[in-house]
Amino acid sequence: MPAGRDEHVMKGAVSYSVTGTVDAMMSRAAGAVAACLLVCASLALAQGQTPSQAAGLTLQALSPEDLDAIQEQTGYRVGVLVTAVAAGSPAAAVLRAGDVLFLVADKPVASPQDVDAALQGKAGAVRVAALRPTEDGSGELVDATITIPGTGAAAAPAPAGPDAGDQQEKLKALDAALAAGVITQAEYDQKKAALQAQTPASDPQTQEKLRALDTARQAGIISEAEYQQKRAALLGPAPVTAPTGGAAGDPLTAYLDMLDFVRSEAWGRQLATPPAERQRLAQLLQEAEAETRQAVEQELAQVPPVWADLQRKWAAADDQRKAEQRELWRKQVLLPSFVYPPPLETETFRAPDDRVVFERPKDWIMAQAEDEGTQYLYMGPPGTETTWEQVADPAASPPGAFFAVLPLPDELRNVEPAEGVRILAQQYVCPPGANMSEVGAEPLGDGVVLTLRGTYPGSQEERFYWVGLVKYGPDHLLAGRLGGPLSKADQLVPVFAHMIMTMELNPPTGGGDEYHSAMVGYYAARVGNIVNSSW
Repeated sequence: MPAGRDEHVMKGAVSYSVTGTVDAMMSRAAGAVAACLLVCASLALAQGQTPSQAAGLTLQALSPEDLDAIQEQTGYRVGVLVTAVAAGSPAAAVLRAGDVLFLVADKPVASPQDVDAALQGKAGAVRVAALRPTEDGSGELVDATITIPGTGAAAAPAPAGPDAGDQQEKLKALDAALAAGVITQAEYDQKKAALQAQTPASDPQTQEKLRALDTARQAGIISEAEYQQKRAALLGPAPVTAPTGGAAGDPLTAYLDMLDFVRSEAWGRQLATPPAERQRLAQLLQEAEAETRQAVEQELAQVPPVWADLQRKWAAADDQRKAEQRELWRKQVLLPSFVYPPPLETETFRAPDDRVVFERPKDWIMAQAEDEGTQYLYMGPPGTETTWEQVADPAASPPGAFFAVLPLPDELRNVEPAEGVRILAQQYVCPPGANMSEVGAEPLGDGVVLTLRGTYPGSQEERFYWVGLVKYGPDHLLAGRLGGPLSKADQLVPVFAHMIMTMELNPPTGGGDEYHSAMVGYYAARVGNIVNSSW
């Protein structure tokens, strides 16, 4: 590390100011979706109007071009314009002209006919969701219920509980709303938990047992694992719900859906790749060199049947088998094993004379230094304040990426890359007393990326690190240590993977071609790794 450097890396000419936060980026993404829907709805449409008598709505279809634009932005073909609401009708207290319906009875709708079909035979409370234009152009979410009167002397009684098919449709609609950005992750989690707490119609005795089981879990008498096991014994395996971000059978969509599912199961919380990030990855692959694009497309072609097979097996697996698979996935998602969509906003880092070039999140802070022939670079999430001493200490370092271009040490001249990276790891990641274990090693051309996880003396916080090593010309090495708290790995790993995949090396003495050619195999292998994540 730079000798005698204790200044904050955020300060000085080499620092970059923070231009946003993750929350702000998510807000902008959601705003873009809402704006797209509202702009489409405000266009002069010549599709004709269809009354939906049951709810008192007059509806107008969006043009195919408008629906195409919405699908491009959100991944879902949804949207029906409300042009009039009858006074005193069931919808009058909830909807108004100008609203854009996208869910009716918890089903996605893209035409007046879809709305009528969703309302067919319905009586009582029916949930609807729409976007309403606002003065600032961002749009307001309307999520409410309308009451449809029964068709006879008395409305038919509501069933004891939703059937499995209806519950599955609601979960799919919920996934669509999250991916479209019209509900937040917190709202999604809350509504999904409420849906999953509902059970298919069953006999009163089983319902009573389920209520008792819910009470026991809430009181802390049984663990979550015990609850799921006992609930499955009463009802059988719960239906699998998986994200569906585009056309069925599309290889890239299948890859991202499967990746989201694997990551969600591994980290124990719902993770969904936003449509804008999906689109960016598709664009990135289209812009890749022909050799890379062809190799990736060949690997992607294998994904749809594997993804379909995984869903079938997961639905039939027992709790023990699922737990074993989750443990395997927890290791795999820590490795530089997959191709992730790029961050929403990136900018290109360029060392002098373009010696090292790669993409990084635009709002990450950065600092550079040079000491005794070694060049140092640190990049970290927005808001990071640290010193070079803290960055160099793996037990105290803030999350981020720490790179160095250094003269080739004598002890590494005649060793294999895997041995060399382990020597570096012992020096810079595994000091005496550290309880770090190796998760795996991934080859990269004539270099290696080693993944470690564990704890440091005096701390219970578990950390993970990637330690990378690649030749940088005949007499230098590019070394990297990327990582942070394990609790932030789901956010950090995709960023680190993008840095590596976009990296170009142009050492002044030549010799960067080996790295460039290795990236073709790197892309294809990482895409293909998702196939091996099934069982």
